[in-house]
Amino acid sequence: MKKPALIIVLLLFGSLLYSQVLIDKVVAVVGNQIVLKSDVEIQVGQLRAQSKKLPPDVRCKVMDQLMMQKLLISQAKIDSVLVSDDQVEAELNNRMRYFINMFGSQEKLEEFYKKSVLEIKEEYRSDIREQLLAEKMRSEITSDISVTPEEVRDFFKKIPEDSLPYFNAEVQVGHIVILAKPSEAQWRQSYEKIKQIRKEIVEDGADFGTKAVLYSDDPGTAANGGELPEFTRDDPYDPAFIGVAFSLEEGEVSEPFKTEFGYHIMQLMYRKGDRVKVRHILVKPDITSQNMKEVREKADTVYHRLISGKMSFAEAAMQYSDDDNTNKYGGLFTNPQTGDTYFEIPAIGALDREIPFIIDTMDSGEYSRPVVYKGLRGEKGYRIVYLKSVTEPHVANLEQDYPKIQKAALAKKKDRELREWMKGKIRKTYIRIDDSYKDCENLKVWKQEIDIN
Repeated sequence: MKKPALIIVLLLFGSLLYSQVLIDKVVAVVGNQIVLKSDVEIQVGQLRAQSKKLPPDVRCKVMDQLMMQKLLISQAKIDSVLVSDDQVEAELNNRMRYFINMFGSQEKLEEFYKKSVLEIKEEYRSDIREQLLAEKMRSEITSDISVTPEEVRDFFKKIPEDSLPYFNAEVQVGHIVILAKPSEAQWRQSYEKIKQIRKEIVEDGADFGTKAVLYSDDPGTAANGGELPEFTRDDPYDPAFIGVAFSLEEGEVSEPFKTEFGYHIMQLMYRKGDRVKVRHILVKPDITSQNMKEVREKADTVYHRLISGKMSFAEAAMQYSDDDNTNKYGGLFTNPQTGDTYFEIPAIGALDREIPFIIDTMDSGEYSRPVVYKGLRGEKGYRIVYLKSVTEPHVANLEQDYPKIQKAALAKKKDRELREWMKGKIRKTYIRIDDSYKDCENLKVWKQEIDIN
């Protein structure tokens, strides 16, 4: 198994793996938060997948990081710091998109995990919420910290010459996605199909789950008979979907209804308080060769406006692109690992498997001709890929790498501020660390006496 795949397996399935092979226990308590032995081992496993050489005190360092996260979460709850459901859903979607690309398809991910993407998301929703909560608390503590150019230069000068980082080749890439839109006639065809499926279930007694397996265009639920995990009115589903789910009686099959994805029918399996469990069948309008021809013509027009200089890439992305993950940011991909727009080739390939092949023969500043695009939910269209920049492999220097060095200098300064905040909070927070970590020098700061005043 290649390293990226192994890392993803650990990220996705670590909690399940360690609950099976370890006798889990609480190894630290920070306020009202706990750190489990499995939490530590999962993090160590991820680090081991990325590097053959780990320091002997790696578990001590991981414990320190986890305790810091728990302290941030504990304080965030005290301070009523919140993250929205939309933020959690967006982060889950980003991670699922990354994992799907790494596995090659949504079907392969679901086959490996033996659950639908929706079920995987539900399993990790609370973990993601806590991660975002810790990040938000950290941001509130350090939001006023900045570094001057002089501080950046001083930071760089203090790095020993033989310790300067080596940067592999990196690219900045963006795209403009133009999706094919079905005609009214195509929408009517999908409506007639879903209406016929409903008739066979309601009037002829056909099994809903079997029909979902045979005819549903939702790859995340079709194989499971159309079943979705339990959800509430506050979960981020289409409003029409929520409305129908909470209007049905148990066992009732809805009339056909429309969302942006196509036409659905839904059956309420049960309701528990404010939670429902449903199954549904989705029929999408077919995309025809004529639809694709029209999109290709539109993409060609955009391409010629770009190469003639009549509009910038950022302007075209905001005006024409149907990719909501990039069009608001000038069309460029954002690296989920670093937060900036620079990628090593394997990293951009993990985000989008086709990009490395498209940009292979391109030069900096060049646009690809429109190429066929298929989205993760089966959307079809064309896209124009933009290779904004390419950097050659090199040893870090201020001229080429100022933004990265500035980011590192700022991170170090913020970490100092965070550690000072931590020392103050430790004196007012209940802390307990398992004796198996008593020899960790870096954890001694966590063992200060509680200040009860």
